[in-house]
Amino acid sequence: MEDDINNAGAIYTDEEVVSDSKIITTAHYKDMGPWMREVINQLNNA
Repeated sequence: MEDDINNAGAIYTDEEVVSDSKIITTAHYKDMGPWMREVINQLNNA
C-alpha cells in the first residue's frame, strides 16, 4: 500500500496518528485512543 500512496503523490508515514492542519487520521481502529488525544489537543489549541 505504501507504494500506491507514494505513486499517487501523497506522503506515506508509519505513525499511529497523523495531523495535517484540520485533518487528523489514523490507519486502524486500534489507534483510536491516540487519535482522540490528538483531536482533543487540536480542539484545546483552537
